[in-house]
Amino acid sequence: MIRVFPNGWKKTVGIVITMNNGSLFENGETEGFTHFAEHLMFSGTEKDTRYQLREKHDRFFHSLEARTSREEVSIFCLVDMSDVHEAIKTLYEMIFRWKCRSNIFEDEKQDLLQETRAYMRSTEHRQRKSVDTFLSIPQREILGNLPRLKKLQFSDVQKIKRYWNHLLQETPIDILLVGESVTKKHVVFCHNLFKTTKKHTKCTEWNMIKTEFVTKKNAHALVVSCTKKHPYLLFFGQLLDQRSQSLPSNADYTFAQFKHQTIFFVSGVQQASAKKFFLHPISVLEFNQTKQDFLQRFRRALDGIDATDSLLWLQGFRFETYADLPSENPLEIYKMFERMRYQDFARFVTSVKKN
Repeated sequence: MIRVFPNGWKKTVGIVITMNNGSLFENGETEGFTHFAEHLMFSGTEKDTRYQLREKHDRFFHSLEARTSREEVSIFCLVDMSDVHEAIKTLYEMIFRWKCRSNIFEDEKQDLLQETRAYMRSTEHRQRKSVDTFLSIPQREILGNLPRLKKLQFSDVQKIKRYWNHLLQETPIDILLVGESVTKKHVVFCHNLFKTTKKHTKCTEWNMIKTEFVTKKNAHALVVSCTKKHPYLLFFGQLLDQRSQSLPSNADYTFAQFKHQTIFFVSGVQQASAKKFFLHPISVLEFNQTKQDFLQRFRRALDGIDATDSLLWLQGFRFETYADLPSENPLEIYKMFERMRYQDFARFVTSVKKN
């Protein structure tokens, strides 16, 4: 699926390629393979050694990075208008035809281990581990288990490659092109390269399954299970983030959205305080402040003021991610939030809490 958004960039084009499957695709034997394959995309291709690939990166890309999560692997980049075709060809080769040669395997492995160790020391990892205990999915490390990663040898590369090829066969791939200079030729070019990739399943409407208030140790979560993510749950997460500013300094709040579950999580407070935090009625003032901040961030993303933040926001509303959107056009989604009234949002949240 290919989507175009013509924001204010006239001389540059943002490209986001998202494989709609991540570490959740793994099992006990392949844990960490998704993240390792993401790294090996940068190690070289069937045509180019790592050195030659890096020369292309320097030539065609202003910025280039990849990210692995539970439900997706994404590549984000910014290129000059004149380099779009070459950049897309390079990205295609990296995704579908990466090749790791024996002389650089250990370098790639050490880079991977260093990144994984840093992540495991981070606040993000600590929060994610806490949130994971409330999920109805296998509890595995997104970036991989360090002891197992350390044992991987060059002889395992083909095993990782087979795993990656299988993931690609089972995974819809979305492409987002951002910029005023994106043309129909760019879209056709992308389509011709990626035309054999798996198609999306038919979009389902949003339906509630259940909402639970769950306590584990000193952590509490409001767990919303549904058929699809809903954009109002994203807004509710932002509202609770604003509300969390009044929590004690040792309290920790975060929220995470998955295809079929949204988790609102708080720790460092008593159960009664956590329930009040989640379930206290939303005031008009809270709603208006959150809406103002939310729209301001969304507007900055649409205007492309910060390239990285812009691509992240626009990629977040891609195909099949949320139900009940007015269209796939980010401007229409922005207008939906702009038109959102307090009464409608409060009614939605009340129905979620009572479910």
